[in-house]
Parts: sequence; C-alpha cells; structure tokens
Amino acid sequence: MKSIKGVYKIGSGPSSSHTVGPYRAAKLFGRRYPDADTYRVVLYGSLAFTGEGHGTGKAIRSALPNAEILFNREERNLPHPNTMDFTAMKDGKEIGSSRILSIGGGSIRIEGEASDEEGEIYPQKNFTEILNTCKQEGISLPQFVYRVEGSSLREYLATIWKGNAGYGSARVESRRHSAGRPRCHSQSEHPVSKTLLQRKCRCDYEPHHCSLCLCRQ
Repeated sequence: MKSIKGVYKIGSGPSSSHTVGPYRAAKLFGRRYPDADTYRVVLYGSLAFTGEGHGTGKAIRSALPNAEILFNREERNLPHPNTMDFTAMKDGKEIGSSRILSIGGGSIRIEGEASDEEGEIYPQKNFTEILNTCKQEGISLPQFVYRVEGSSLREYLATIWKGNAGYGSARVESRRHSAGRPRCHSQSEHPVSKTLLQRKCRCDYEPHHCSLCLCRQ
C-alpha cells in the first residue's frame, strides 16, 4: 500500500486533476529552474479542452507568475489525458524542459522519472493485514503508521491541516459531509486514512474533529 501522504494535498481548487496537479507540477518545475526568466507551459488533452473553465492556467501562474500558457487541442498521441509540457527559458534560450502528467487526486508523474508518490511503502496488501499486524504486535494503528511513514508525517499533516483551515489562497482538495467535518477528496482510496478520519482529535485543535491528526497513540 502507498503512503497516506498521497491522500492529502494542498493546491488551488476546484479540481484535483485540473488545478491541484498542475499547480504542484508548476511548483516543482520552478524549483528545478529557479534562474529562468520565463516559463512556457503547453496543456494537452483534457487540460487543453477544459482548463480554461477549471482555472488551470490560473493555478499554474500562482506557482509560476511569468508563465506563458498555451492550449494544444490538436495533439492526440498523448501518454495521459492530462499532459503538460514545461519549458524554462533564460535570455531567450531554453535551459530545461519536462513533460509532467496530472494522474489524478492531485498526484503528478514526471515522464522518464520514477515517482515517489506511486511507491509502495506498506508491506501489507490491505487494511485487514495491517490490523492483524497491530494485534500481533500489541500496538495501535497510529503507532504502526508512524513506524512505517516516519516522524516527518506529523509535520506533513500539520501543514495540511493549516491549508484545510484556509491559510492563504491554497486549499485542500476536500469535501464537506453532513457532520461538517473536513473530508479528503480521495480518502476512500486509502483504508488507513479512512479509519484515521473517524478518530476524534484530543490535541490542540479541539473542539474540532481533526481528520488529520494521529495524536491518539
């Protein structure tokens, strides 16, 4: 099973594939080529046809303010419906480029590179196996999660919580259910996350029901 970090991501709404993914791709590309004086981003497939309505260009420019956004609606031979070509320019010359795919849920994949987001970090194949491991070793689910994910998970989830609380213009790709608690857009995809969301938080965020904290250890 994959890391639960893949469930929670911060980015511009309203769509995980059409805004959160492109925003994260733009941030990553900008960090790789910080010396560029301009960027060009070509959107293909679904991003090209619906990106204007979803605000894909706006999401990209929030990460790369001086980016030129182009919509290519002609190309059909694509590796993914949400394909983007990023090019970094300096003094009129190309200094770097990447093809990045927005593969869903805010996750991205750089063509030709291994993706940490898609790696399997849990040796167990399903949630039942995880529960059995916890029972056999006499540990709680949060203790098990931190053992596998590492101590950096707490800081990561704290950052996500702040994003969910409305810090700045960024937002967590989430929905609200009838009880009014934040619910991650893709929480059902990860059984560990789904169980943790049902826990009532006893940390500094009370009296809220914290969907991100693993404080009950």
